[in-house]
Amino acid sequence: MSAASIIDSHVYLGESIFGWGVAADELIARLEAAGVGRAVAVPVKPRGYHLGPENDRVAAAQRA
Repeated sequence: MSAASIIDSHVYLGESIFGWGVAADELIARLEAAGVGRAVAVPVKPRGYHLGPENDRVAAAQRA
């Protein structure tokens, strides 16, 4: 029997309009430290309110 995989279904990626943020490599390190095998990442609300570039950042992190 294999161990259950932990999935975090809502994590934020990027730099927020509110001044906080997390880069992809930092987020991955945190998830690995917590034993999370997979995560569903969404962009934070960016300073310019333009989600297109932030969505691209999330997609690039997923590909990496």
